[in-house]
Amino acid sequence: MNTNIPCPNCKTSIHLETDALLSGTHFTCSGCGATVSLSSTSKPLVSSAMQEFEKLMKAQDKKSQ
Repeated sequence: MNTNIPCPNCKTSIHLETDALLSGTHFTCSGCGATVSLSSTSKPLVSSAMQEFEKLMKAQDKKSQ
């Protein structure tokens, strides 16, 4: 899933892919050069949340069909 988050330093929008973020990729802000990544302790929590979100999206798609 692709998303944008505000840079924690300068608020410039940082485009990131959640799968890449979960695999350890660092994303760099084009405005100030700050990097965004997940700590190793955050990865299981974010991964679980993304899986649940995807389930909800699939259930919503089924309802709308």
